[in-house]
Amino acid sequence: MNRIMNRTAPLPDVMVQPALESARCPARLHASVDPGGMADESLVPLLSEPHEGLAGLVLDSRWHMQERVIEPVLQGFRSAGVRVWAYKGFDYAQTLYRRPGLRPMRDVDLLVPPEGLDEAAAIIDSLGWMEDPNPRALVTSGMTARITFHRGPFCIDLHTHPLYFPSTLPGRLPEGLFSGATGLRSGLLSLEPADSLTLALIHMLTHMQIKQIWWVDAALLCDRVAASGQWPAFSVNCSRAGLPASLGSCARILRDHLGCPVPEDLVRDLEARRDRGLAFGLLARGRGWPSVAAVLSAPGWRRPALAAALAVASLSRPGRGAGAGRSGRGGKGA
Repeated sequence: MNRIMNRTAPLPDVMVQPALESARCPARLHASVDPGGMADESLVPLLSEPHEGLAGLVLDSRWHMQERVIEPVLQGFRSAGVRVWAYKGFDYAQTLYRRPGLRPMRDVDLLVPPEGLDEAAAIIDSLGWMEDPNPRALVTSGMTARITFHRGPFCIDLHTHPLYFPSTLPGRLPEGLFSGATGLRSGLLSLEPADSLTLALIHMLTHMQIKQIWWVDAALLCDRVAASGQWPAFSVNCSRAGLPASLGSCARILRDHLGCPVPEDLVRDLEARRDRGLAFGLLARGRGWPSVAAVLSAPGWRRPALAAALAVASLSRPGRGAGAGRSGRGGKGA
């Protein structure tokens, strides 16, 4: 049962360390590092030299193209006074990396408090973005937590919770998650470092196979948590989430394998505790298990309602059950 309850993230690839060194100080990247042939291409921008000149222009152009496409959306948020947080890669690219183009991402992730969802979604809709056909009521009722919008090859994921199925989190989100007010150049808000690290590791734990750039993200977040003195807040977050042991295992990897400044006594304290609930441990199994976890953990009337909605979704997608192929339904982006 402990193997089901407690999740341990796969160890980082050997190329994560030189990529992390490049992110912290580009002069440390040795010329002998060759990213060619890597199955996971998320580290290639950090491991490719030079980052200046033509290569740097290519990296930056991809970011600026995406930024131009979503700028009207961000302007709409600013004009309406809607508080929206940059989330996952869209946040990390602006706060952790010396140039945004070094952090590859396939979509733009935004985070809003549940009560701000309708207003934010209406702004995106009004600008011609196409909303996925999944019923909005599933999100507003708290059974799911993401609306996806498309415009050509570009995608916006609007989240109200770090997990696609909020009920699968055995505890609670960080206290004051939506009270942070650190502004970004884009006009969006940025989460506190301790909160951002907590959500990054929770996201990582919902995947059996992870992108190696996620380890770089987490390591750079550790630097920010240490610099801001927020390790006590991170420890509290892990306990509130109901995942101290699993998050402690991630902290152990960050400390021992990547040399991150995570206090040893904090890691030991987290590792000594027990996670709560069984459903969370099913998320990384994919192939419909996230849907099973959601139904098992949904409270009250939401359980039969969610089961019925997922059954309908499964029947409407021949050969593809609800949640199939996407760990925690969050595996496509970030």
